[in-house]
Amino acid sequence: SQEHPRVVELTLAPGPPREYLSLSDLRKHETIYRFEREWNVDVALQRDLVWRRHPRLVVFDMDRTLITQEVIELLADSVTSPPNLRARVARITERAMQGELEFDASFRERLALLKGVRASFFEELRSTLTVTKGAADLIRALRRLGVKTAVVSGGFQPLTQWLADHLGINYA
Repeated sequence: SQEHPRVVELTLAPGPPREYLSLSDLRKHETIYRFEREWNVDVALQRDLVWRRHPRLVVFDMDRTLITQEVIELLADSVTSPPNLRARVARITERAMQGELEFDASFRERLALLKGVRASFFEELRSTLTVTKGAADLIRALRRLGVKTAVVSGGFQPLTQWLADHLGINYA
């Protein structure tokens, strides 16, 4: 919507001297915290030095970042046997997120549970994906600024490529 900005760049020139206020101290300042909460944004601070470059590439994760779901859990929902498969897949995912299990091992373990999912399912799954609110606006804003974008996923290339095409992302 027009009432809330999607992308904001604020330049402090000159910024506070390092000995007065570090960027990490400024990042923790109550004013920054309130601004983030009020506008529902995240603030990234960077000194505006002569050699600072504007971003030329922004890379996004797919699951639970550009889309609100975890694809492997959606796949688990489509498999009827064994029972409670989604919960089992979700537990493995959580263990990996907590660092208890390496990503490769967790992915293999989850895929083994999903044996038998037909390849055509990826096409059917597209209509159930929910793009995260504001993601399309952010991609458009970055494109207008000349910033290249990419989507990465430890998961399934057919859906990653489809999402990139759908949102106008440069690389998948």
